[in-house]
Amino acid sequence: MAYEKGPRRLAAMPMTVDLPPDVVRRLEAEAARRGVVVDQVIAELAAGLPEDGADAPTRSQRLSFIGIGASGDTRPFDSRRERDELASRKLADGI
Repeated sequence: MAYEKGPRRLAAMPMTVDLPPDVVRRLEAEAARRGVVVDQVIAELAAGLPEDGADAPTRSQRLSFIGIGASGDTRPFDSRRERDELASRKLADGI
């Protein structure tokens, strides 16, 4: 079995994957929305992954954003104020 998608041709290879029921439902819904089989949706998603994993982020790189918005500061973010405060600190440090 092969799938056509643009100029590429994806050859099928049998594989068994255990997925949670909610993931299966989402895959089935996406396949139905596109009018294709689930295998094709998975193949297209996998085709977008890096070829050899070299470009894939490491675990620490993937999780580096954790807590980024948990500063505890409830004021709305004001980029001008932040820039001015940073400039003042740099000036005070002589940088």
